[in-house]
Amino acid sequence: MTKLISISAIADLHGHLPQMQYSDLAVVAGDIFPGELDKDPEGQGEWFRAVFLPWVEKQECDHVILVAGNHDHRIAAHNEELLEEFAPSAGEKLIYLSDSGTVFKGLKVYGTPWMPTPFVNKAFSLSDDSQLREKYARIPQDVDLLITHTVPYDCNYIGFSDRDMQDLGSKELRDAVASRHIRFLVGGHIHETRERVAHMDFGGHHTEMANVACCDNDKQFVRLPLCFTISVASDKMREIAQRIRQDFSLALAELEFRSSLKEHPIYRELHEAEKELEDGIEKDFRIEWIIVDIDESHIYVTNRRNGNKYHLSISYPAALYVDVYRILDDGKEINPWN
Repeated sequence: MTKLISISAIADLHGHLPQMQYSDLAVVAGDIFPGELDKDPEGQGEWFRAVFLPWVEKQECDHVILVAGNHDHRIAAHNEELLEEFAPSAGEKLIYLSDSGTVFKGLKVYGTPWMPTPFVNKAFSLSDDSQLREKYARIPQDVDLLITHTVPYDCNYIGFSDRDMQDLGSKELRDAVASRHIRFLVGGHIHETRERVAHMDFGGHHTEMANVACCDNDKQFVRLPLCFTISVASDKMREIAQRIRQDFSLALAELEFRSSLKEHPIYRELHEAEKELEDGIEKDFRIEWIIVDIDESHIYVTNRRNGNKYHLSISYPAALYVDVYRILDDGKEINPWN
C-alpha cells in the first residue's frame, strides 16, 4: 500500500526562524544565517549552536533536513564535521545533507548545495561549469525528493529574478534533473521570482518543483513555508513499478495501449498484490495510449484521441484504479468523464 509523507519546506531564511507547519519532515534549503553575520563565520558558528539548533528542536516534525546555501560560510568551512555530527544515522533531529542522501519511511531524499556564482557570497559556489556538472552527476538516478539551494534554469520562471530581469537558475541543474527520475525538487536562492512552483515534463518523466525562498531581496520575511505531500509505495509496489519500467522501457513514442488497460497482464498481478478491486477499473479505454511516466504509485499516460492529449494518473496499487487528478487540454483542466 502507499502512504503519504507530509513536507514543510523553506529556504533563504537569513535569520528568520518561523514555526514550521506540523509535518513528517521539515526541509530547510539553505541560507539560514542573519545577514549581519555574512562576514563573520565565527558568529555564524555561535548562532548555529545557540539559536538554530534550539529552533530545530521546537519544530513539530520527525526530522529537519538542512542543505546549505551560498551565505552559509561556517557550514562550508566545517562541512565534513557537520556531515558526521548530523548524519542520518546519528539519531539527531537535524539531518544535514551535502552531496548525500537518506531514506525516511521509504522516501528517498538527496541534498546538494552547489550553484553557479553570480553573487558576492560564494559558499558552495562554482564558476566552472564542468565542476558544477560533476557535482550534479552525483545525484542518484531515482530520487523522490531532491533538495538544492538554487533552482533549475527555465522552469516556469521559478528562477527568474524580477530584480535582475533574467533567469538565474542553473542550466547544469536542469540538465541533471531532466536526465533523472526525480519526483520533487525544492530549492530557493532567487528571492523575488515570478512563480513559486513548476510542473516540468521532461518527455520520459516529470518533476514537480518549488522555489521556497521566504525572504525578499532586502532579506525581509515575506513568504510562509510551502507544504505538500509525497506518496510512498510499499516495497512490493516498488518492485512492481521497477518491473513495469523494465517491461515497457518507457519509450514515449513506441508503447501504446490499443485496448482496455484491464486486459493487460499487469492488471491481474496488481490485483493479486493488493487483493482488492476498485469500482473505477470498470471504465473502458478503447483508445490509443502512450506511457509517459511511471513511479511507485502511479502510471502516467497520454491518449491521442482526436489529436488531443489528456494527461491521466492511473493509480496501480489498487488494481489500476483510474484516478483522474490532473487532466489538461491546452492548459485548462477538463473532465473527460462528463
